[in-house]
Amino acid sequence: MTQLAAFLSGASDELPQGTDVLTALWDVLAGWMTGEATEEAGSAMRAALASHPRAALRAMSRSLVPSSDRPAQFILSGLVHASLRAEAPDADPGVAWIAALETLGELAATDDEDTAARRGIGRRLSSIGGAPLSQTVESGRDATLETSCIDATTVQIAHLAPEQQEAVLETFFSGSQVVPGALSEENTRLIAVFETFRHREELGQVLADPGLLRVALALLRRIRQTNRQLYTSARVRFDKLDNVDTDNPDNRWALTPVISMILAIAARMHAHGRLGSRGQLASAYPGWAELARIVPDLVTGDLVAADAMVLGVFGPDEVEDEDEEDTDGTDGTDGTDGTDATDAVVDAIVQD
Repeated sequence: MTQLAAFLSGASDELPQGTDVLTALWDVLAGWMTGEATEEAGSAMRAALASHPRAALRAMSRSLVPSSDRPAQFILSGLVHASLRAEAPDADPGVAWIAALETLGELAATDDEDTAARRGIGRRLSSIGGAPLSQTVESGRDATLETSCIDATTVQIAHLAPEQQEAVLETFFSGSQVVPGALSEENTRLIAVFETFRHREELGQVLADPGLLRVALALLRRIRQTNRQLYTSARVRFDKLDNVDTDNPDNRWALTPVISMILAIAARMHAHGRLGSRGQLASAYPGWAELARIVPDLVTGDLVAADAMVLGVFGPDEVEDEDEEDTDGTDGTDGTDGTDATDAVVDAIVQD
C-alpha cells in the first residue's frame, strides 16, 4: 500500500495499479462520498481508476463501496466510457451487470472469425445475463425496448389517486405474471423501468434542471450522425412518450428511461471507439449518477444492453478501421439522410 499512500499524499505521480491497491482506492473514495474530499483529490483518484478500467471494475466488486452506489460510482469515475476489453475471463466475476460488461469486453477482443471462442463467450454471457443478451449481441437490437417502457398510459396512471394507482398496477403485474428473471429478460427490464414510476418525485427533482436532457438530446443527434440503427434504438423510449407533455413538471420523471438509454449508448460507443470525442458526455455524469442512485437496475440494465447493441452493430473493436470514411450515404451513417418528425424535434430542442 506504499504506492497508494504516496499517490494520495502527492508524493508520487505514479498511478496505482493492482487489484488490492485499486480496491483500497475505492474504499478511500467510498469514505469520501460525503463530499468532503477536495476536487483535486477526487480527480486524482478517478484518473487512477480510469487508467486500469477492467481491473478497477473488478476491484469495485471487492470494495466497501455499497452495492447500491456502485452504478453511480461506475459513472462518476469515468469507467462508464472506458474500454473493458480482455482476452481471458475473470476467475471471480462480480454481480450480474459487472460480470456481463466484463464478458462483453471479452467479445470486443475476440475476432469474428474465431467462432468457437465467440460461441463459448456467448454461452457464458447467456448464463450471466440471460439468452436475450446474447441475441442482442447477434442482432444489434434490444427487443425489450419496445415493451419495457413508459408510455402515455403509464403517465396517466400517475395522475390518478394513490389507491387507484395501486389497484391498476396490482392488476397489471399480477395478471401479467410479471416476475424478475435474468438481467436482460423482458420482465426484469419492465420491472426496472417501472421503478421510475415508484420514484417519480425524486426523479422529477433531478430532472428539474433541463441541462441533463439537453446533453442527452445533443448526444442523440451525434448517435444519429454515426449509426442509424443505434439511433433508432436510442429513441424508442422517446417515441413512446408521444402525446405526453414532458414540459409539465409532473411528467418529467417519464424522461428518465429515455435519458438513461441515450447516455448508455453514447458512453459505450465511446468505449469502443465509435463516437469520437466525449464532447458533452462527461458533463452529464453528475445527473446520470443521481439517476443511478434512485433507479440502479434501470441504469445498469441499460448499460449492459447498450454495450451489447454497440458490439452487435460494429463487431469486435479491432475489426473496423475507425478512421475509414463512410461513403455510403450523405450523412455518414447508413446511406440515408432521412429526417423525420422526431429528428426535427431533437434538433429543435438541442438548438433552443
